[in-house]
Amino acid sequence: MGAFQKGTILWPGGIVPYQPNATHPFWPLIIRAINEMNDKTVVKFIERTNQTDYVYFTSDNTGNWSISVGKAGGPHQVNIDKNVRSLHELGHVIGLIHEHQRQDRDNFIEIKRDFIDSGNEWNKNNLLDTMEIEYETEYDVHSFMQYWDTAGVNNETKNKELAKRIFTGIATIGISEIGPNVEGRSMVYKRDKNLRISTSEFLSPLDIVCINNVYRNYAPAS
Repeated sequence: MGAFQKGTILWPGGIVPYQPNATHPFWPLIIRAINEMNDKTVVKFIERTNQTDYVYFTSDNTGNWSISVGKAGGPHQVNIDKNVRSLHELGHVIGLIHEHQRQDRDNFIEIKRDFIDSGNEWNKNNLLDTMEIEYETEYDVHSFMQYWDTAGVNNETKNKELAKRIFTGIATIGISEIGPNVEGRSMVYKRDKNLRISTSEFLSPLDIVCINNVYRNYAPAS
């Protein structure tokens, strides 16, 4: 499941207004991600009317990112420049941190620093203080907030391993078994090193449990 950092501001009642932007180059994918969240969780992204706190989507060739984790207050920018991982950015909007930033990460995945650029996020070992709630579930390598296992690799490694990235259409497979070679990965799942990890375009069962329980219990309507 995706983890919530302590002190994150949640959206009251789980209602997240957004500004439609049909001219966005990846708008159909953003809508698909919104529908995935709306259909499977208590969080609801709704088209904005006159709300002052709302999400708007841009595409400025700087990658995929959210201006903050959780509700920023006022206009909340989300930039989408790729045809994958729109759902991942919505996870940041509602307050989720990366799965690999959980404090218990090292019990489940091994970070392969020899293959990672020195300035990359992976090399900072930046584990975050997550919410200690009774609904916390164990590490979920299937989570849509989990990074893919070649994230942050250096160019030499990337050239060798990029061809092993697995996609189906425009969606990334969550886990695929394509062999035990750990060369070129930025991380390896300790419980089964044969598994390849990608960022899913769908919510896992534990993602759904976590989001629903946190928003039902910690995000009352204003």
